[in-house]
Amino acid sequence: MQIEIGADPDEVMERVCETFGVEKESLSWRRSVVDAWLLAARLLKDQTSLSGREVVRLLGLADGSGLSNLLAIAEHRLSGNWKS
Repeated sequence: MQIEIGADPDEVMERVCETFGVEKESLSWRRSVVDAWLLAARLLKDQTSLSGREVVRLLGLADGSGLSNLLAIAEHRLSGNWKS
């Protein structure tokens, strides 16, 4: 999946949901760490013009520390240093 910088946040969410076969609503209420949620957080933060605060709101997080935690987990998984 390739999304250009400045991508539409709704398009990012739609494509992530399609890729992982999850409903958009599940990305904002699910508290367990799932790959779709991690990818959505990473792409929304890095590939859209949304602020961190807007990403927090869109994903249903309590505050910026929740987003920071998701981004750290996503980075760790992408680095290949994790076992599933």
